[in-house]
Amino acid sequence: MTRDLVVSHSDMNAAYARGKAIPLADSILWLTRYQDSWWVVYEGGWVRITDNLVAADMDGRAAQRTADAWG
Repeated sequence: MTRDLVVSHSDMNAAYARGKAIPLADSILWLTRYQDSWWVVYEGGWVRITDNLVAADMDGRAAQRTADAWG
Protein backbone atom coordinates (compact mmCIF):
# COMPACT_ATOMS: atom_id res chain seq x y z
CA MET A 1 0.00 0.00 0.00
CA THR A 2 1.36 3.41 -0.96
CA ARG A 3 0.38 6.41 1.11
CA ASP A 4 -0.23 9.75 -0.52
CA LEU A 5 2.60 12.24 -0.36
CA VAL A 6 0.40 15.33 -0.67
CA VAL A 7 -2.90 16.26 1.00
CA SER A 8 -4.97 19.29 0.04
CA HIS A 9 -5.68 22.10 2.47
CA SER A 10 -9.38 21.19 2.45
CA ASP A 11 -8.67 17.53 3.26
CA MET A 12 -6.35 18.49 6.12
CA ASN A 13 -8.90 21.01 7.44
CA ALA A 14 -11.51 18.23 7.44
CA ALA A 15 -9.06 15.96 9.29
CA TYR A 16 -8.53 18.70 11.92
CA ALA A 17 -12.31 19.05 12.31
CA ARG A 18 -12.62 15.28 12.90
CA GLY A 19 -9.74 15.31 15.39
CA LYS A 20 -7.61 13.14 13.08
CA ALA A 21 -4.86 15.74 12.50
CA ILE A 22 -2.91 17.14 15.45
CA PRO A 23 -0.32 19.95 15.20
CA LEU A 24 2.99 19.48 17.01
CA ALA A 25 2.07 22.50 19.18
CA ASP A 26 -0.37 25.40 19.21
CA SER A 27 2.47 27.63 18.06
CA ILE A 28 3.69 25.17 15.39
CA LEU A 29 0.64 24.73 13.19
CA TRP A 30 2.73 24.13 10.06
CA LEU A 31 3.82 20.66 11.32
CA THR A 32 1.02 18.16 11.90
CA ARG A 33 0.59 14.47 12.73
CA TYR A 34 -1.95 12.80 10.42
CA GLN A 35 -2.39 9.20 9.21
CA ASP A 36 0.57 8.01 11.33
CA SER A 37 2.91 10.46 9.56
CA TRP A 38 4.20 13.99 9.95
CA TRP A 39 3.07 16.59 7.42
CA VAL A 40 4.42 20.06 6.58
CA VAL A 41 2.24 22.79 5.11
CA TYR A 42 3.13 24.52 1.85
CA GLU A 43 1.17 26.84 -0.41
CA GLY A 44 -0.40 23.94 -2.36
CA GLY A 45 -1.43 21.82 0.62
CA TRP A 46 0.47 19.48 2.91
CA VAL A 47 3.43 17.23 2.07
CA ARG A 48 4.23 14.06 4.04
CA ILE A 49 7.65 13.79 5.66
CA THR A 50 9.18 10.63 4.23
CA ASP A 51 12.63 10.78 5.84
CA ASN A 52 12.58 8.22 8.67
CA LEU A 53 15.18 10.05 10.77
CA VAL A 54 13.26 13.33 10.60
CA ALA A 55 9.98 11.56 11.41
CA ALA A 56 11.60 9.79 14.38
CA ASP A 57 12.94 13.13 15.63
CA MET A 58 9.46 14.66 15.40
CA ASP A 59 8.00 11.67 17.28
CA GLY A 60 10.58 12.21 20.03
CA ARG A 61 9.82 15.91 20.24
CA ALA A 62 6.07 15.22 20.40
CA ALA A 63 6.62 12.66 23.17
CA GLN A 64 8.75 15.15 25.10
CA ARG A 65 6.07 17.84 24.78
CA THR A 66 3.48 15.38 26.12
CA ALA A 67 5.75 14.39 29.02
CA ASP A 68 6.42 18.07 29.83
CA ALA A 69 2.69 18.83 29.77
CA TRP A 70 2.00 16.08 32.31
CA GLY A 71 4.87 17.30 34.46
